[in-house]
Amino acid sequence: MAITKFGKEIILQVYKLGEDGIAEVKLEVSSLRIDFDIKNMMGYNRAKFSIYNLNNTTIKDLSNEERFIRIAISLHGREPVSLGDDFYISNTVTEVKLPNVITTLYCMSGRRRSFMEKQVKEAYTLGTLEEVVAKLLQAAKATDITTKFELFPEKIEVYKPQKTKEPRFDGSVENELIKLSKMYNFNYYLQNNKLRIVYNANTPATYVSSGLSTKEKEEVVVIPIANLRSNPKVGTGTIQVETNMDGSILPGDILDTHNMITASTESSFEYLVAADQGLKAAATRFSKYSIYSVVHKGSNYTGDWSTLLLGTTAKNGNSLSQQHFKWFGGS
Repeated sequence: MAITKFGKEIILQVYKLGEDGIAEVKLEVSSLRIDFDIKNMMGYNRAKFSIYNLNNTTIKDLSNEERFIRIAISLHGREPVSLGDDFYISNTVTEVKLPNVITTLYCMSGRRRSFMEKQVKEAYTLGTLEEVVAKLLQAAKATDITTKFELFPEKIEVYKPQKTKEPRFDGSVENELIKLSKMYNFNYYLQNNKLRIVYNANTPATYVSSGLSTKEKEEVVVIPIANLRSNPKVGTGTIQVETNMDGSILPGDILDTHNMITASTESSFEYLVAADQGLKAAATRFSKYSIYSVVHKGSNYTGDWSTLLLGTTAKNGNSLSQQHFKWFGGS
């Protein structure tokens, strides 16, 4: 019987890949205490799962065999929602804290092993970002990986970095992406079989111009006030937002915070009403943030059930796509 404390349910599956590549489920857990901490960030995702009171045979199986994990969550009996990647179990630690035996699984994105760590050695002709990424995937024989370019200025189609020597792929796919990210000014995120390449909002580019556009409309995330777990923490060009668990938000998404401006006291509310447009426009000047890290923390036994977002805004609004929304000055 599944644990549904506070209406929360976690379904965790452990599987191995058969010779035909089909997943064979070895363990499905929902009736034991499960705590998880999933970090979605640039490059690949990391995760830690703690499962309480597994039997010794299962613990041994998790420790000695190549295993993968997928997790789904449900709240108040709703349809379970998948949370993040399928993860590869990198390390297993079991400790006894009476009366419990706690098995902690340290994991990384399953695609990191099969894609990011793949070695590529091949010369190529320097071209646009789309051309070079296509050549990298071809060199890695990653036919099942799809790419999506987001928030890039229109000049990206013709921009080619200046290089004095012939470029060459000579290392892992991950190392080559890091090199390219510095040349072309982007962040990259791997979500299962999708490689998202997102223009770096916090670094002014050298090849942009005014009147920028994007290839397609970008989605903007707006979090309802009722879902916030605490007030947003705003720094110089940065923001930290803690909300109720939301697996739909991904790194690289754009967070719109204009609706988070609220009055904390009666007097401040009066001033807000009096100033109205002027004050609100000033308070929401930096209203769009590019999310670079998403952390999910949850448990089917404790009160943990939140998503922490870290974002950064643009240093120069003219360096970013503005066809579908403005980065500065409200919604």
